[in-house]
Amino acid sequence: MHDIRENKEELSRLLGALGNALASLLPGGWREAVAGCFFVGEEQAPQLQLHVFPADGEEPVDLMELSWDSGAFDDAILEVQRLCGGMRSLCVGAHDAWSSMTFRLSADGAFRIAYGYEPIAAYDARYVLRWQSRYLTEGGGAWDS
Repeated sequence: MHDIRENKEELSRLLGALGNALASLLPGGWREAVAGCFFVGEEQAPQLQLHVFPADGEEPVDLMELSWDSGAFDDAILEVQRLCGGMRSLCVGAHDAWSSMTFRLSADGAFRIAYGYEPIAAYDARYVLRWQSRYLTEGGGAWDS
């Protein structure tokens, strides 16, 4: 986090709350979780991706898909989405208008953030698959760029 123009205390509070909200969604035995927050089109409509990597090394689990099936995570998902919107508002107020944010949380509490600044015209299967291939692959290749 170089050259932070946002209110650092508020940004820190929002990041902590985002980590806690994401952790509340996670089943036991996880090693990493990844949240993708996207603001799409002229309306800047919010979209969300949530995935967890089990500790046993299996493929990531799509928490949004699980929620569609059961509704079990609805409140926590809405909280993650609210916090993403709060972070974006704070950043936009400091002239840092990102269109996507990917938040990766490790079981030990460490986290990484990647921002995207390209406008998102369409949040469709192609966009989601491209994001997943960048941020949900073993080793998270996009984190090194």
